[in-house]
Amino acid sequence: MTPLLALLLALSPLDARSRPLGTTLTVEGWVSVPPATFASFLDNDQGFVLADPHAGLFISTNQRLTYPLGTPLQVRGTLADNGHGLLILRATQIRVRREPHRQIQPRTLRFPDLNESTEGLLATVEGTLARPPQSDLPYGHKLFLRDAASRELQIFLPAQLPPDPSWAPGLSLRVTGFVAQYNQTYELVPRSPRDIQPR
Repeated sequence: MTPLLALLLALSPLDARSRPLGTTLTVEGWVSVPPATFASFLDNDQGFVLADPHAGLFISTNQRLTYPLGTPLQVRGTLADNGHGLLILRATQIRVRREPHRQIQPRTLRFPDLNESTEGLLATVEGTLARPPQSDLPYGHKLFLRDAASRELQIFLPAQLPPDPSWAPGLSLRVTGFVAQYNQTYELVPRSPRDIQPR
């Protein structure tokens, strides 16, 4: 496929997500989660998230890449399920687009809003820590936030992002991260310590 044809046929992340599994397609967006951030719990996948203000999609690759946040990319690959419900694009071609960098801003969501329709987004939630952090090593750690309606949401911390020893039940937190799915659970996965802020 020529670069011009790929440009003409490129989809947004939202359009790409609507296609059936097994579809080979080209998608465009900006990096909202850097490469290898989630390697600890995605079988050492070196992938990243490609997003725009409306949707996001995890790009799966074994290449060791160094795209910073906001890098404009075009990716060709095949849609698949990662085996635990997360929609991914198995990349075969990746190229940098000649466009300005763009920082994707998170969308503020309520706990019930983390579902299939928001999977892939960069989102921010607020709540209080319901109980002490739970180890799920070597993959990472789990936090459980509780909102004003006593609903709980799982926050998954990759292995390179251990919980702060000072975090205790009742602590109010604002957390930004990637809306992910693991089997029947929708969770929020922060990218760095800056994504977790006391309120």
